[in-house]
Amino acid sequence: MRGLFWRVFVWYLGSTLALLAVGTIILKVTDPEFNFASAGVAKESVQAQGQDAVQAYARGGSGALKTLFSRGARARFLFDSSGHELSGRSVPARMDQLVAQVTGSRVLEYQFIAPEMYAGTPEKSSGRDYVFVTAVSRSRLTGRPLPVWARLGLGLFTAVLICVVFARYVASPLEKLRGVTQEFAAGNLHVRVGEEKPFNRKDEFSDLAHDFDNMASQIENLVLSQQRMLGDISHELRSPLTRLIIALEMAGRKSGPEAAQYLTRIEQEAMRMNVLIGEILRTAKAEQLKPGPRKLFDISNLVRDVAADADFEAAASDRHVSVERMDPGLIYGDRESMRSAVENVLRNAIRYTPPASEIAVNLYRVDPAKARLTVRDHGTGVPEESLVHLFEPFYRVADARDRDSGGSGLGLAM
Repeated sequence: MRGLFWRVFVWYLGSTLALLAVGTIILKVTDPEFNFASAGVAKESVQAQGQDAVQAYARGGSGALKTLFSRGARARFLFDSSGHELSGRSVPARMDQLVAQVTGSRVLEYQFIAPEMYAGTPEKSSGRDYVFVTAVSRSRLTGRPLPVWARLGLGLFTAVLICVVFARYVASPLEKLRGVTQEFAAGNLHVRVGEEKPFNRKDEFSDLAHDFDNMASQIENLVLSQQRMLGDISHELRSPLTRLIIALEMAGRKSGPEAAQYLTRIEQEAMRMNVLIGEILRTAKAEQLKPGPRKLFDISNLVRDVAADADFEAAASDRHVSVERMDPGLIYGDRESMRSAVENVLRNAIRYTPPASEIAVNLYRVDPAKARLTVRDHGTGVPEESLVHLFEPFYRVADARDRDSGGSGLGLAM
């Protein structure tokens, strides 16, 4: 077991402990039983403030009491048994009535006389009764708990946060690896995962990325070596084939009429072989991903020119190429490669459409960033199972049909 197992284990364990900790904190902050000690301390503090106020008034009268009350930010008052405020401070509205109720009942215990006003009777001093009033939060003294939905919400938020972080931790390398594999399958043999984030964690994901890069490198080397070998063999065959054609021409001049037809046949096959080798070389060059210079050009003008050339070529076999619709559009790319691609498709259509038939060419503007080129002929068609193989080099739907038409199975691959 590598690091990923232990990381998953630690994440689950940590999330459980975090939920327990959050639940304990919520109870500690909001549950009355947990706040009993802090509430008791707050009540004792209020009672102690009341005793200090009584003692200050006994020592120095209203001046000493006013000085004591000015030290704090909260409002504090001290009333005698008649309901008069002893520090000389202004009393808020309705405070007189509330204090009169307390002094009249001679309540010794502290109680709330308003939502945020706490009043009570300090211990007697010098035989007189007093009422001490201070501003204090009710929740500070009672420990009012949060609603159940609030507690559940805090716990759920903590769980979701932990799960999101953990899911992102696991899913991010898989998303990156999936994108790289899709790009590799699309034909970019140079793409690699690398050791950048999130594959620098030294776990099973980093091992998987390393294995993928090794596999991709080996496949790329095999494909490139195959293409290089194919190009080298074709190039080596072309030189003796050229000499063979020259020798056939010289032999035809010196031979009699009886051998002329055989020499002509040999020359035709040699020329066909020469064309095939040329196509192989072009295919190998194209598969090495070395495009020509890229520039901006109008795709509609290019298709229209290629269609005109194809129509001239098709006329010799009693066929016709017509342009039905041609939406303008600028693209940035290799013009010659694009021309070769369109030309190969049109020639393929000319080759397999019946005589006295028409090939229709249309260029549609699908959206501002996309166009669709269609070439429609009237041939016998291609079986459904063969469609996925049409663009593979040397693939032929029917060997007899291609031999009759001279096809090599490289046109659509190009």
